[in-house]
Amino acid sequence: PAAPARPEAAGPNQHARIAQEIDARQRWGDPQAHIPEGERVQLSDRSSEASSSRDRPLRVLAVTLNCSDALPRTVELRAFLRHGRVARRGTRDVLADVVAVTLQEVKISSLFARVDRLIEAHLSQHERVPNACIAHLQARMFLLVFRRRDVAVSDATHGRVITGGLVKGACCAALTCAIADRSYRLAFIGCHLVTGMLERLNDALRKILDAFQSLLSSEAVVFTFGDLDYRIHTTYDDALKDADAWATVVRLTTERSVPRLAALDGLTRQPQVNIDACGLAAFWTPELNFLPTFKCIKGVAGLRYDRGRVPSYTDRVLFRPGSNTDVTCVAHENAPAVTSSDHKPVSAAFEISVGFGNVHGDIVDLATSGSDEPPPAAPARPEAAGPNQHARIAQEIDARQRWGDPQAHIPEGERVQLSDRSSEASSSRDRPLRV
Repeated sequence: PAAPARPEAAGPNQHARIAQEIDARQRWGDPQAHIPEGERVQLSDRSSEASSSRDRPLRVLAVTLNCSDALPRTVELRAFLRHGRVARRGTRDVLADVVAVTLQEVKISSLFARVDRLIEAHLSQHERVPNACIAHLQARMFLLVFRRRDVAVSDATHGRVITGGLVKGACCAALTCAIADRSYRLAFIGCHLVTGMLERLNDALRKILDAFQSLLSSEAVVFTFGDLDYRIHTTYDDALKDADAWATVVRLTTERSVPRLAALDGLTRQPQVNIDACGLAAFWTPELNFLPTFKCIKGVAGLRYDRGRVPSYTDRVLFRPGSNTDVTCVAHENAPAVTSSDHKPVSAAFEISVGFGNVHGDIVDLATSGSDEPPPAAPARPEAAGPNQHARIAQEIDARQRWGDPQAHIPEGERVQLSDRSSEASSSRDRPLRV
């Protein structure tokens, strides 16, 4: 079949046009003036339920995309943001009350500062929460929080951006949403970690959670999402541990064997003692129901994987309910149609209601998902040679050069014992070269 047409990247003119359209909608009061007729949000009669229904839950949409040193294309936003829709009722759309977006590895250019404007233009029924939006040039990442226009927000704040070690960037924003005469505290942590050993990734996440502890009250519903860089490990399956990892995982993706792939996931299947030690046991994650989102070939729609990395679920959404709220995961999706990055976007939709810290939906409890096997013991680290040892070796080398004994500096029991055939290099025509 013919390859689908590749969408063109947004150029300066297109960005300028979008900026003009945003200005026009602000002047003339039509928040969807710049959106094609067929894509406009059709609000149901329940669109005003934020202030009228006492039983209505708070709806949250969390989205992550590693842009892979590019800018997200405006034509691709609908593939994973969908104008803030979380469901459809007949021909009507149900919108998220809060949309949180984290972007990593955003290309540094003159258009970097306009990324939030582009997303806000797409989310025509939402507007930014200024104190909960963060753009960090050094970390090349964004954390953007939008509220639906009829949802009241207060006490919005954010912490400093963390970088260093395995943390390419991490930022946190918190806010209170009032809906149906109830208020909910939300906290969003956007993360971008560098691949490493499981213990180091866990340690990096623990440091992030500790750094933002002042924003993570017990009543807050906490979302930790982004490129967490946990990889698939075929060693978790005895039948696969000796096979070629890339070929094995690609075969499983071809067979669409999501349960077997999920059983190899480094985040949920690592030893439980590791999960407990870093604080992740307090979190849940939506159950995996799609194929790995990394590392895909750029410019190709669908899931075709680059040979350079074992396909993995690096882009994740984790959540922790508040002490007085219940959380239901209602959707967990990726967007294979996005071609501008070697990552595919991941989104998760939630409904939050008053409760007692319970969770519902197709989810995985990190407090019980890990394996019972203890982590492998780290190999003994050889001691580094100290200054005295280096000086002694230098003296021994000088001695062997003066006295003609090339093994003078080697302990007696370790010296090479040459055979009678040691002189065969010049005498035997059939002697092989040994390498």
